[in-house]
Amino acid sequence: MAEHNELGRWGEDYATIWLRDKGYVIVERDWHSKHRDIDIIALDGNTMVFVEVRTRSSQFMSSGPFVFSQEKRTNVKRSIAHYLRSHHITRPSRFDLIIIIKSNNEAYPQVQHIQGFRLFP
Repeated sequence: MAEHNELGRWGEDYATIWLRDKGYVIVERDWHSKHRDIDIIALDGNTMVFVEVRTRSSQFMSSGPFVFSQEKRTNVKRSIAHYLRSHHITRPSRFDLIIIIKSNNEAYPQVQHIQGFRLFP
């Protein structure tokens, strides 16, 4: 597995534990349907939460800005709609973005949790 894939997998594992510690109930991880995927699906009370995890090393963060492209936003929105439809979910839902910055110099990574991240302005 490529190093960036290992870092991404580690970040999803870390985010899952982090969310559980915050009281979220993890429903699914790494959900796929054709070309659609969602990193983490969880419950925050009665709200279904779809989570995209972006993990970066401190070296990568210094080389350029964090990017969440319009194409990725469109794909995530379609993935969420497909999941809600295929699972007949009518409860409130939202999209969260978790950014994890892992530094070899720090005991714990930095976690930024953006609740209700807007996929489109």
